[in-house]
Amino acid sequence: MAETAAVSQETIVEYWLEFSQTVGVRASSLMKAISPSLQGNDVVVTVASASQQDAIEEVRMDFIRFVSQKTGGKIQSLRIEKGAAEITDRKPYTEKEKLEFMLSKNPEWREMIDKLGLRLP
Repeated sequence: MAETAAVSQETIVEYWLEFSQTVGVRASSLMKAISPSLQGNDVVVTVASASQQDAIEEVRMDFIRFVSQKTGGKIQSLRIEKGAAEITDRKPYTEKEKLEFMLSKNPEWREMIDKLGLRLP
């Protein structure tokens, strides 16, 4: 079991990612995309929507048990807050987002699109 000094922000993030590998696809994907923070003896997660909140709620008690065992009972609470969640690994989803991503990597493509007179989303 971990010592009090070992319970740090980095440790909580490590436990969060380790736990994410033990849950279903929906919760796992979300857990990998958002990063928890440590506030006192609470793990705090900020989500952007009710569906994200529901996904975390589904695994909340299991995570609390997991992290409590890992920390020797030092962490016993997971607080879920709604707000502007900080997405750590957001991938382009829509066609427009994909195009913008590709254009940011290859600016010469925009010139080619203009020369060809293409109309894009």
